[in-house]
This record gives sequence, structure tokens and C-alpha cells, in this order.
Amino acid sequence: GMTDALRLETLFHYPSPESPASAAEKAGARPPQDAEFREAVLASLRKEREEQSVGSLSDLGDCRRAFEPRPEPTFQADIYAPLSLPCVLVGDSKLGGISATVCAYEALVARKQRPKAILFIGSEGRHSNASAVQKALPDVPVISVPSTPPQQEPLTAWLSQDQVAKGKSEASSLEEHLRLDREHLWHPYTSMVKPGLVWPVRSASGCHIQLEDGRRLVDGMASWWCAIHGYNVPELNAAAAHQLSQTSHVMFGGLTHRPATDLARVLLSCVPRGLSRIFLCDSGSVSVEVALKMALQYWATQGLPRKCRIATVQRGYHGDTFGAMAVCDPVRGMHSLFKNSLPQHLFAEAPALARPKDGIASDSDGFASMEEMLRQNAEDVAAVIIEPVVQGAGGMRIYSPSYLVKLRKLCNDLQILLIFDEIATGFGRTGKLFAAEHAQVTPDIMCVGKALTGGYCTLGATIASDDVARRVSGKDGTQPLMHGPTFMANPLACSLAAASIRLLLQGDWQHRVAAIEKQLAKELLPLKEHGAVSDVRVLGAIGVVELRSPPKEPAKLQQALVRQGVWLRPFGQTIYTMPPYIISEQELRCITKAIVEVLEEGIELKIR
Repeated sequence: GMTDALRLETLFHYPSPESPASAAEKAGARPPQDAEFREAVLASLRKEREEQSVGSLSDLGDCRRAFEPRPEPTFQADIYAPLSLPCVLVGDSKLGGISATVCAYEALVARKQRPKAILFIGSEGRHSNASAVQKALPDVPVISVPSTPPQQEPLTAWLSQDQVAKGKSEASSLEEHLRLDREHLWHPYTSMVKPGLVWPVRSASGCHIQLEDGRRLVDGMASWWCAIHGYNVPELNAAAAHQLSQTSHVMFGGLTHRPATDLARVLLSCVPRGLSRIFLCDSGSVSVEVALKMALQYWATQGLPRKCRIATVQRGYHGDTFGAMAVCDPVRGMHSLFKNSLPQHLFAEAPALARPKDGIASDSDGFASMEEMLRQNAEDVAAVIIEPVVQGAGGMRIYSPSYLVKLRKLCNDLQILLIFDEIATGFGRTGKLFAAEHAQVTPDIMCVGKALTGGYCTLGATIASDDVARRVSGKDGTQPLMHGPTFMANPLACSLAAASIRLLLQGDWQHRVAAIEKQLAKELLPLKEHGAVSDVRVLGAIGVVELRSPPKEPAKLQQALVRQGVWLRPFGQTIYTMPPYIISEQELRCITKAIVEVLEEGIELKIR
């Protein structure tokens, strides 16, 4: 049981119950200096690991003592800080204890030593100090247990009391939660045998993610670029609640519903002109699968089955399903393990990175490789698929819109369909509602996802032109498009998507994204001079710092960012942010400052 695993150790003991300095003096001893104290704690932890004990916890004593100076003098809290141990703050149950406890907690947080919980002993009831502190610090676990027995009595009976057991249960439930996660749940791109570190989340609101241990992180990722309005959005909460009161799901085969037609109306009002036929599917990856099927079926129904290859560019990413994997970068991408099982498509060199003065008529966009490949293989190519202007997971690469202008014209000349993957860029991320608008061109098929529902649930859409829809349906118009997911046009997702797009369009999103772009440029571009940085790129609500080489230990970089109070998810050689559009100037500065500080710390980075 819990009590069997509990091991208490007092490293330095003096008979007199008073401050360590005076107690040691009365005992005729010299109190330990800071270095001695830390070494004693580390020795105890090493012994604990050797004995395979359950974990390590630092007790700072009660809240009034956490900031008592030691003999050197150093605050007790500062002694523990370099050890990075989890700690529990013991609250003060006496008169004046509410403010003492809250002040001690805030002071510890300021020292980046956030307590895992606050423990009150002998503070129970509706009007207790524990209850008041819980109201003052609602995101912190506050545990209250009965008073301990007199000194001469053993703790056995006290530990068996229901209220104490409940307190222990609350403290251990998080460990059980993490154990289940670690032993049974796969996370994205993670080994099941040696999983990476995860941070348990309690809630999220606005631009903040609330961790179970009480820490609040400024979210610089918008949960992989989809939560453009932030979290716990009243308008989207209301849309979800309303639709749940009607129906959360009905099949779309043979049935239709108002959420689907409402979403269609909203989409048609904002997508590039010429796109009018909408396939509502499960996710962004599935929208790519549907787009590829549309392209292949387009030519097959016209008696041209030979046109069955897809052309794209290196450094691209389009999803993790099989058709999508086949058009991701086959060399630098994440799917090389499956290369022998995937269709072999055509890959041109990646577009050249944009220069500050590049416009839609640039001659240095790297288009020559694509042009040569398409002219040589036009008879076999059904479609070109590309992420417009920004290549996302392939390295956060930003290229000139002129590339898309030339690509649109060449596809028209060679009778090749053009597919834009706007899953990451759609709904304002680049400063335009859709990245295609930077080039003022319209694809034949467009894929959207991610921000489509404002991050509330999964939904994708493949949007095609009338010409594509007509030819996919065959010469007599009876050929069905051979795709039909179970959750196609899910009513709950459709309601949320319509509400999210309306919320975006009715707000001043252009000004917000422009302000984010301006601040990111001001605060990140100076990092180009840093020895560990090879490039800095900014477009819309996207800021990218590319390192000269990948960090030796990416987990340390992630942990350093969390310590700075921000949530970013670096990958490869990039530290990047794509925050919610509602982020404030101060919150965004927290993100850019964290990036600067981890670079200054040199977290396993190779510096020029």
C-alpha cells in the first residue's frame, strides 16, 4: 500500500525545535553549508534509486519556513531549487495562514519551483484555510488531512483514517494516470517501448494550457495549428452544446442535415472562386486521400487511366495515411520505413526559400526543376499536389508565390490537375484567408482541415471545381466517387466548423495576424546573428527559427521551454511557433523570449 512505500528521512537533526542555525548552536554543532546540504540530499536520492524506491519528493516545510534564511544565508527554497525536485508546500492552518500560504506559493512559482500540491494538516471545513486557499488558487491541488496525533503516539491509526487515505489517493491518482498513459497509450511519432516525456493537462483556456501540477503554459502551437481562437471559446462551446441537444451524429449515406448545408454555405462564401463541390471527411489526411482519388478518377472516367502518377516537390508533407504518405518527401520525410509499399510518384526539387523582396513574378523561386519534370512526364501525370507558400512539417519552409503562378499556368498548358493542400495554411495562418490568395490563383482541388473546426474536433474537406466534379462522375454522370467515411459530414463537427469560420470572418483576424507577424519579425529576426541559428522566417502567424543542426537531446530543449512557461513543439532543426490568433502582445513575448533564452542557455546546440 501507500504507507508501505513511504520512506521518510531526516538528513540533519537537532533536539531543539527552532531554526537550524540556533538549534545547531545549542547542540554544539555546525549547521551544514549549502553545498553540504545539497550533497546530502543527492546522496539520499542515489540511495533511494539503488533501493528502487518509489520516487523523490522534497518537503519545504510549512509555508512560513520556505523562505527562512539558512546560516550562509540562503533561503531554504533556493537550496532545493537546483535539485529540480518535485515539492509539496505545507500550508499554514493558523490565523494569517491564508495569505502566508498564498504568498509562499507565488514566491516559489517566481523561482520556477512550482509545488505539486499544497497540503494542510488540521484545516478542515467550509471556512478553513485550506478551503480559502483552494478558492484563491483554483488550479492547484489542495489536500486537507486531519491533525496528526500527539508526538508520543504512533502514526499508524492516523494514516488509516478515511480523510488521510482520501488525501493520499488524490496525491497518487496523477501517478496512476501517468502510469496508464506510459504503459498503454501511443503518442504521435513515439516509441511504445521508450516513450518520451509527457506533461499531463488539466484544462485549457484562452492561450493557456493548464497542467495538472498547476503550471500554466502559454500555447505557441495552437495544438498543431488548429486552435486559432484559443481554448474554451464561448461561441464554439455554445455551438457544440446546441448541436449535442439535436444529434451528435447520423450517417450521411442517404441522409442530409442542416449542419452540413450550413457549413457548405459558409465555405462557399470564402474559398477561392471556382471551387464549389465539397466532400466533408474525417481529417486533413483523409481529405488528401479523397483529392488523390478525385484526380485519378477524373482521368480514368475519360479513358486515360495512364495518367495515374502524382507529381509533387521534395520537403512536402501531406499526412500519415497511405496515399498521403506516398506524396510526402521520400528521403527527408517521416515515412521512409514504408517506401517499398508505397506507389512511386514524381518529386521535383523543393521550391527555393523566399527572399524578402520576392513577389509573384520572382525568377529565383526554384520552379525550373518542376517545369522540367512535368514536361517530361505530362502524359502520365494526373495531378500536382503542393502546400501553397508554406511547406509545414517538411521544415517550415516559406517560398515565393511566383512558384504557384507558374505552376498554375503550366498545369493548364499540360492538362494536369492542380491540388493545393491548405490543411496547415487555411483560415488565415499566412495573413491571407487561404495561401492561394498570395498568388491570386485557384487550384482544381483544395484540401482543408486543422483550423476548420477551430481545434474542437476532427474534420476535413476536399473542395473541387465544377469541372472536376462533372468529370469524376463519368460521361453519363452516374459514376460515384468511391469514398464514404462512417463519420462523413458529422453534424457536431459541421456545426463547430460553421461557427468557427463565422467567428473568424466576423472578427478582425487580418489585423490580429498582421500584429503577430510584426511582433514575431521584431523579436525573432535578430536571432539570425546567433551562432546556433542558420535562418529565421516569419509569415503571418508563423515564426520559424532554424538551427544549424538538430539538438543532440530534443527532450532537453522541450523541457527547457516548459520551464520558461511556454508550450512549443520543436522538431528536426526548427523551433517554431504558430500561436492562436487571439494571443496578446505580452503572451507572444513570453514565447519569443523563451526561444531566445533557450538558445542563450545553449541546450545541447551546435554553435558556430
